[in-house]
Amino acid sequence: KKPQSPPVAPRASSRPLHGSMHAFFGQQGSDLRKRSSGLFFIALLLGNHGVQVAANVNAANGTHANATASKKAEDVSVQTLQSWGTVMDSKLFAEPEAVVTQLAEITGEPRQLQATIAPPKEITNEFDYTRTSFTFYFINDIESPLTCQPGDCNPALGIYAGVNISQVEILVDPDIFNAPSAKFRVVRDNVDKAGAQAGMCKYGDYTNSAHSAVVSRPWAEYGSFTSAYDGSMICGNPAESTPLLFKMGGIFKLCYSDDGSFEAGHADVVPYGIKVNGIFDNDPACAEVDTCLTKRPYRCFLLRQAYNNMADAYDAPTTCVLDYSGDNQGYVGLPGKGSWTGMFAVTYDDDGVVDTFAERTCGSPSAKDYPADFLCNTDGACGTAADARYPYVTPNASVDNKRLHYPVGRNDLLDPGVFKAYSVAACYCPDFQKCDSFNPDYVQQVGILHFYVSKVCPNGYQATVCTKEYTGSAPQHRFAMRLQCPSNACANAHFNRIKIVEQKAINDLPAWDSSSGCGTATHGINRLGVKVLPDYDNPNVAKLHGGIRQDYKLWNFKNTSTGLNYDASVSGFMFMMGTTDHELRSRYSGETFDVCYCDGTCATPGNWFKVGQLRFAPLQLVSAASNTSTAQNEFIIEYMNTPGTFGFYRPWVDYGVMGLEEGGSLKLAADPGVNFTDTDCLNAKYDRDLVDETGSGFRQTNAHTSYKGKLNAQVDVNKLVFNNAELENQITVLKAGFLAVCYCASPTADQPGKCDYDKWVLANRITIRGPGLGQSWKFSTHVVFRIEYEGWGLAKDDKIR
Repeated sequence: KKPQSPPVAPRASSRPLHGSMHAFFGQQGSDLRKRSSGLFFIALLLGNHGVQVAANVNAANGTHANATASKKAEDVSVQTLQSWGTVMDSKLFAEPEAVVTQLAEITGEPRQLQATIAPPKEITNEFDYTRTSFTFYFINDIESPLTCQPGDCNPALGIYAGVNISQVEILVDPDIFNAPSAKFRVVRDNVDKAGAQAGMCKYGDYTNSAHSAVVSRPWAEYGSFTSAYDGSMICGNPAESTPLLFKMGGIFKLCYSDDGSFEAGHADVVPYGIKVNGIFDNDPACAEVDTCLTKRPYRCFLLRQAYNNMADAYDAPTTCVLDYSGDNQGYVGLPGKGSWTGMFAVTYDDDGVVDTFAERTCGSPSAKDYPADFLCNTDGACGTAADARYPYVTPNASVDNKRLHYPVGRNDLLDPGVFKAYSVAACYCPDFQKCDSFNPDYVQQVGILHFYVSKVCPNGYQATVCTKEYTGSAPQHRFAMRLQCPSNACANAHFNRIKIVEQKAINDLPAWDSSSGCGTATHGINRLGVKVLPDYDNPNVAKLHGGIRQDYKLWNFKNTSTGLNYDASVSGFMFMMGTTDHELRSRYSGETFDVCYCDGTCATPGNWFKVGQLRFAPLQLVSAASNTSTAQNEFIIEYMNTPGTFGFYRPWVDYGVMGLEEGGSLKLAADPGVNFTDTDCLNAKYDRDLVDETGSGFRQTNAHTSYKGKLNAQVDVNKLVFNNAELENQITVLKAGFLAVCYCASPTADQPGKCDYDKWVLANRITIRGPGLGQSWKFSTHVVFRIEYEGWGLAKDDKIR
């Protein structure tokens, strides 16, 4: 219809329409959003017919001030277009009947447009997919808000596992949410409207809906609470600290239930897929288990002053490998990179039970969360904490980029303050910001790396405090095994067990690898198949547990049919490499054993894993103080009345072995019956008739000082010589015969000649060459005679005069 004002003839030329437009969309909802949406809708329609619209909306009464037409509120909304200029060119277009019923030409007067736009309705249990959109808002604005409009994105891109989403807004414009009990859950991408109606969104459907292993609570449980705001639906409330966090990668959807039940007739899905970049594990069996991915434990170990692998090499693999190449596992997006956090903070009570526990956060800017430096860099360097760090791990391409080999532990860990157990979170960068910065790129937590530390301690009551830590044991030295547990990785229970087994490469395989050897290895067998930790003289590890403490486990006192035997003199383990004195002490070369541990259900081989290594080092004698020695007095004492030296072979790998530490002392005793024992060594006295004490000669008062065992690195790094690293400190034996060499690895400092805990041992037995004393002969003069004498170590080239 023509407006009531008189018509004005159009001008010959046409130009775009300019005017004002008001949109009436109902009393509820956001005026601003409703106006902007309606304006866009009308402008788009008119634009399709060649009309450009510039609109000014009057929100007061729904019409322009100059409008003369009226509308029927029950079925139409009135849109008023007013001339912007004084003269308006006009042109009549045939608009769609369902939208525009009247388009009038006017000049100078308002022209009125009526549109049959359906009034808004309340949203109950279903969405109108053609008008549904959503927006994700991120905590701390780490990303710009992500919005999906109808036909705009499917799936939505730009979501990363590990990034906190503070709020989700759902809008079905212009409809209005009015469902106070509504909830949203996260479901798999395969769920559609029919699936939602069939119950696929319900809590407990582990195949189709996401649970706590995949998303954070309450989304993972019975759904996120919602609130209606300005006609839209808001999910999540930052004030309640319940952000939406995708713990895994994948393609998901949001499922809506107007009454929060997700039952048939009360569920629908937001139609857009949400592509989340990151690692995933979709095994239904672990859908509600946090350890399925984010807290999945990986069992690793560290070594004292060595790289944590069998080869003791920087570039050799370790047991610390994170794998996501199995069934239902993988990653979404581009191959990212791995890293790790700072060490977890944990304290224990007096009973060794975890008291306080604080994990670290992947991708955090905090210095405490930054990758711990007990692991080497991944760029070939393994320096101090002050060195430039590059703690980023590139996935293994040979398994489709689905495995992360973490770098070796540093080989300079020595003091108890650094050589200890650690727990760190394993982090992953799903190509968030090109993976070149820990914060904020490495945002997805994909496991926990537990680094165990096994230590050798003196046996008996010393083992409880273990103030002296070792990497192995020498012959005739009883020892206890102590396992330092990382954070809360050891259970507060007594079902644990330990094994000392032959070293094999398969023991260095990750614990999750079915080929790992610890589970099937036999305790106490060496590389020759000899039982070197016999049951009759060692704890029965098949039945003995390491205690219920969580800070450490200890295997020390022997178990008997009536309980533990607290006799310290027979407690702990001791290697027995044969039956004779020579076999027991020095026949075999050194050997490294693997230490395997199980925290529970130890009958299952897969529950065993390697936690360290243990070194057996024999007490083998050296022939001279150095490899370049030429003077007789630098060679081992061999002849009576001839100065010499004494020492043990000790390569660098045995520096930490109990019984071969620096500071030990000797005691020499005649052993004519070749039957000396450890007990005889304890009771033997320093004999001035046997050993020359003249001047600064070897005696009881200086055996632990001037003649203590000490490394002379300038002379030979592989020998522990008993001269306090001074070549002039030499020993002279006055009598030929069999000599028992008694050894104390830990002399009592203020009591010369005494050994801590009386642990004197027979280290070896040597022969001092020369004739026996007290022999005499009588011969007639001027008669040829034959002389015969007795002695030890005599040879055909010896001479007398």
